[in-house]
Amino acid sequence: MSRAFHHVLSRLNQAANGPQEGRKTDTRTVRLDDLRQLLNDWNRLDDLARTADKAYAEVWEKAHALQSEMDAALRNAEALQLNADRYVWLRDPDTREGLEPEDCIVVGIAEGEDIVWLEQLDQAIDVNMGEKS
Repeated sequence: MSRAFHHVLSRLNQAANGPQEGRKTDTRTVRLDDLRQLLNDWNRLDDLARTADKAYAEVWEKAHALQSEMDAALRNAEALQLNADRYVWLRDPDTREGLEPEDCIVVGIAEGEDIVWLEQLDQAIDVNMGEKS
């Protein structure tokens, strides 16, 4: 429990048990003072609770926004990985099940020496991508 809460409990006990040493002897005056102090303490605790609730709501909102961003980034990474896997499959005949290494998949029109794969395909794609940017 917080110190403020313990303080309020202590003040309640004091109010219930009457005056303490060195205080006025009129029990009604002492208890009225204690009740005023308790009300002030309660209001202070209420303000702290409202501040904590507001801070919690702000943190929750930010966490929810970050979670949404992370979900979008994950979906994007999965799409990029799928494209990378497709490229590797097209680029390297050894990665294709059911096809012989000498079998070629041609994307577009190519004949004889125009057919490239592995590092040659990488270079051809890089050159063509560079021309478009």
